[in-house]
Amino acid sequence: MKEVYKGGLENQGFQEGADHLGVEGRIVAVRKHKRTMFCDVYNGLTRTQIVFEDLNDNEPPNIKAGDFVQCVGNFRATNSGQKSLFVEEFRLLFRPENYEREDFGLRELLVSRAKAKEIIRSSFLQYGLTEVDSRVMSPYAGTANIVPFSTRSARGDDFYLRFTMELELKKYLCRTQLPVFEIGKLFRNLGTSNRRETEFTAVEAYIPYMNLEEGVDLVSDILQKTGQQFFVNFSSIQQREILELLGFRIAEGTDFLGLEQRERYNKEVKKMREPTFLLHQPADWASPFTKTNPDGTACDAKFVYAGAGTIVHLNEESEDYRRVLSRLLSQFETVKRERPEAQLDIGFLEELKKGLPPCLGIFISFDRLMMTLLGKRSIKEVMPEKIVL
Repeated sequence: MKEVYKGGLENQGFQEGADHLGVEGRIVAVRKHKRTMFCDVYNGLTRTQIVFEDLNDNEPPNIKAGDFVQCVGNFRATNSGQKSLFVEEFRLLFRPENYEREDFGLRELLVSRAKAKEIIRSSFLQYGLTEVDSRVMSPYAGTANIVPFSTRSARGDDFYLRFTMELELKKYLCRTQLPVFEIGKLFRNLGTSNRRETEFTAVEAYIPYMNLEEGVDLVSDILQKTGQQFFVNFSSIQQREILELLGFRIAEGTDFLGLEQRERYNKEVKKMREPTFLLHQPADWASPFTKTNPDGTACDAKFVYAGAGTIVHLNEESEDYRRVLSRLLSQFETVKRERPEAQLDIGFLEELKKGLPPCLGIFISFDRLMMTLLGKRSIKEVMPEKIVL
């Protein structure tokens, strides 16, 4: 066999009339016209038409859709003007037991997710962040009101699948002072819905010396870039105060943080169809690590759009170790009563003592972002692992 080119012949820059060129790939279409057979060969990137001429009616090539083939020939145009490879040498590599046409919907989804990840990744890298990996299994069950998935090693040690990257990334930040981010899987045993799955992809970043306003600008830029790629307009994102949305004002001795108010907030968010940053939720609704404003609100923002829920969450992180520890212990005692296996990550507390710089945390629910970019109503529709069972 002559040298076989992996890409499409036109993409390789070959001119009409070039001889002894080859392609290999999978036959995805077969068409016969009189004594000529036309086949489309697809190699995962490009599609090339190959042509068999002057066929004997009694002995046509043994070719079927789904076959993996290798062929060499002359590259020129057909009578209709389509550039094709006229086959001189042909070899059947193998034939699968059960051929099904490629799932082009799944292909498009995989490519779309890769493009969106690359935009997010390149934006963070251009800003000076370092991409890192952190452990997926932890010996600590955590203190949040989330029941983690658990597993046990061959030695009998219990481990828990992470439901956040926050603690591990902050450990890196405390030790190195580097701005860091990670793209990976999280696992939350909270049931499923059209916006929620137990396993999902997320992006988390922690950037020293960035405030909330700067973070909103950075996230807006990332959203605009991803939106342009998928023809979604994020050029104008409105901002609204959460308390104004609910019609509340914080006052000493006023209790407005009950279940009724949370449900009202969730209903209002579901109604929103325009891209919006919701600013400054009540501090008691926020993470123990979030910095609190003088008016009793959290220094945070949530990006919501098209009824997909919270797509991005930003918050200024509190560097006050004693305050964080106090709030974390209070949360731990509350959760411990309902979830006895809850544990504090002692390693995280030790790293926090070394000094967490003033920083901004960014959490992106990547699958919800893909819902909005692709116009899907269910999170399952943008998760390849839910399509290929």
